[in-house]
Amino acid sequence: MAALVIGLSGCASPGAVATSSPPATSTSTATPGQIASPTPTASEEPAQASVASVVVLPTHVEFRDAAGGVAASFDYATEAEAAILAFRDLLGAETYTDEDDGSYHYPPSTLYAWGDIEIIESHFVDMWADHAGNYSYDRPSFMLIIGTAEQQGIAFSSGVGVIPGDDWAVAASSAIDSGSRFTCTGTPIDSIELGEVEQPDGTTFIQTVTTAIVNESYDPSTNTWTATDVVSEVRAPVMLVDGCV
Repeated sequence: MAALVIGLSGCASPGAVATSSPPATSTSTATPGQIASPTPTASEEPAQASVASVVVLPTHVEFRDAAGGVAASFDYATEAEAAILAFRDLLGAETYTDEDDGSYHYPPSTLYAWGDIEIIESHFVDMWADHAGNYSYDRPSFMLIIGTAEQQGIAFSSGVGVIPGDDWAVAASSAIDSGSRFTCTGTPIDSIELGEVEQPDGTTFIQTVTTAIVNESYDPSTNTWTATDVVSEVRAPVMLVDGCV
């Protein structure tokens, strides 16, 4: 498998979650050809790292070298800019972008696509302005969707090894036990517990963020989804909830 050589530099900036602190990951401003390092110092020179794979985890995405070492990571609850720049450096310019005006349920967003790899960056403006800069995994700065197991010599997968194209019945059998809660999109296969949350009625639950898999393909020409017998997408972050809108 081919590997792409890229430079690493930057500063760490963890995202905010009301119930716990997400892992500190790199989110500083980067320029094309540079990707923020998970553990930088102000004086260090950019190090060279060969990125062989991209791994989608519930709270962040990792760029890994051929030995499995983490070259860079980007937390969904931090500013999307560094992740977008990193994917541009890894895969080149976007093949397309799209804007969504949002709704009462979802904030406006920008879709950045590199073939079957997509980042959806949320814009917390207007009625969503109270969330600006106060990201969490249920209101992330960005969502990552992968629809291929390989692109430009780079491998893409979930943290548990499930990849797009896997047999759906086999992949779905690895779903986590989500108890009475569920995801509004897809089937959760990997999860991280963020902490206990008390509800208005005094009951509590464990807030959990997941990586989910989907077995539907979308046809934009007809605006329809069609069920498939394979994993069509891996996406994160996806929260466990007790109701969908």
